[in-house]
Amino acid sequence: MVDRALRRLAFAFARGLDTLSHFPVVGPPAHSLLVGMRRYDVLSFDLAELTRVMHALEGGGVRIWMTGGWGIDALVGCQTRRHADLDIVIEEFATATTVVRERLVALGYEHLKDRAGTIWFPSADVYKDRHGHVIEVFGVNETVLAAARNLLQEANSDPGRANAGGARSEIPLTLTTIGRLGERPTPALSLAAQRLFHVGDPGRLDDGHANAILELLDRRTETAVRGDGEALCVLPRDLSYEPTSLILVPVFDFPNNLWRLCRLYHNDLNLVPPHVTVAFPFMALRDVTIGVVRQLQQLFASLSPFDFTLESVKWFGSNVVYLEPSRSGDFKSITERLQEIFPAFHPYDGEFESIIPHVTLSAHGSLGNRRSVGRNAQRYLPITTRATHAWLMSNERDEQRWEVAEILPFGGL
Repeated sequence: MVDRALRRLAFAFARGLDTLSHFPVVGPPAHSLLVGMRRYDVLSFDLAELTRVMHALEGGGVRIWMTGGWGIDALVGCQTRRHADLDIVIEEFATATTVVRERLVALGYEHLKDRAGTIWFPSADVYKDRHGHVIEVFGVNETVLAAARNLLQEANSDPGRANAGGARSEIPLTLTTIGRLGERPTPALSLAAQRLFHVGDPGRLDDGHANAILELLDRRTETAVRGDGEALCVLPRDLSYEPTSLILVPVFDFPNNLWRLCRLYHNDLNLVPPHVTVAFPFMALRDVTIGVVRQLQQLFASLSPFDFTLESVKWFGSNVVYLEPSRSGDFKSITERLQEIFPAFHPYDGEFESIIPHVTLSAHGSLGNRRSVGRNAQRYLPITTRATHAWLMSNERDEQRWEVAEILPFGGL
């Protein structure tokens, strides 16, 4: 009862600050209070911090593997979302814990507690620094894993013990692999082990984004042996809309407060991150075949990664406030090459005479909200980032929900 009343009071206070932030004199301090109310709600455990932690632990002789959100990203080859924490698995948990603790404390982390992990990874230590970064360190239950391996080996060797669907059980013969994050090879749990990691943790099993990326990884294995003419995605027959696709270049280098600012004003960047769209709508999803994906892979493999800067706030009329990227010509060139390869593709269905590359800040809410976003976004510029991957996305599950269908690395990655 008290908790509910406090939440209502907090929401009312936030609405009041929102109103005040639109006024010239009191706007800046009101905006600062509004952004700071939930300081850690979109804190990013970014790639730089991950690299710093990995270097420290590896320097202490600890063998570590990424798991959880960052571990799945390592398997797919690039960052696919902002991460609030870092999950790692270490070898010989009981003996390595002392070194891990010493190394993380030296980086500014505090050991908070030991907690129960998951079925396969039962031991866990939790660390946090003064900025709000959280690290969870897991150990593997080798005894349980070995028992499961032996049991499944028996099932696989006995034709009469196939499951009800007629399929054989598959065992994770290899728990670990080498993935990639950016241009850095990264040790991670294998795809099979990642699935084990999610078993017994309802919060992880309900993570729609993680499940979509795991499905992408499964699909990659399947498409390696499928013909060019086969559809990338098998669509349900009872859909009330025509699923489509788009191609974008994601941007993950927004400062935390700018990310929070967009979220406050009706642009949930946790669903689709900031990005430069290079093809929308690309083509109906039913027409995206394995051959189309391979053509896209060849196109982006022929491009070199490039740095660009988001340096100014611009508007499309009064409806959309956005950041203008430098090197707009590079993005336009990608769109033009897509038009050459796929003649049926017309950017924005030909609605606009020219294509203007942009990173949308807000296209929702009131005009006052969009003006507040545009005014306050100036303080976070310039933002320097790097184009390294494109995403093919689809709204296969829901007309309003976009998910990554394939990741297209630029050449050299």
